[in-house]
Amino acid sequence: WKQRDPTPGTPANEFKDEHYRRINYANQVFGRNTPKPGWRTDQGKIYILLGEPLSTERYEGFSTVYPAQIWSYQGDQRYGLPAFFNIVFYQEGGQGEYKLYSPLTDGMQKLIIDKKIAGADPEIAYQHLYEYDPKLAQAALSLIPGENPTPESPSLSSEFLMASVATLPRKMVK
Repeated sequence: WKQRDPTPGTPANEFKDEHYRRINYANQVFGRNTPKPGWRTDQGKIYILLGEPLSTERYEGFSTVYPAQIWSYQGDQRYGLPAFFNIVFYQEGGQGEYKLYSPLTDGMQKLIIDKKIAGADPEIAYQHLYEYDPKLAQAALSLIPGENPTPESPSLSSEFLMASVATLPRKMVK
């Protein structure tokens, strides 16, 4: 905790206090629809690591796309994060807790309810998402705004981003 204390020499450790505040928030908010504590959910883990997002887009209550959320962040390039990035969560099968989404391993088909469209050509699935919401369609291909992967070849950079987020606590220690 001392290595992460932004104001050494003072009695308070603001980093530690913020960390435990985030855990409490995660338990209260993200543990509602699951038997496990909120800090163990994907949303809880990301919230604890990155804090409150700059913005949150919610896609819920629609008949063609599973519930999803896009959390937008400003990254710290000192720790290998892009200047701006998104984290996407979705409710697999339309119920339960929100799971972390990966453009490469999940693919946009995981976001689409209609199995005919989800199992179709990636370009058709992308067009379906794009008609629903362009921002969600773009985030389904890449978590990094401005990157332009194709529906047939989702972003590898998104995988590197998620690896950087996962190792962030170690990078913050001197």
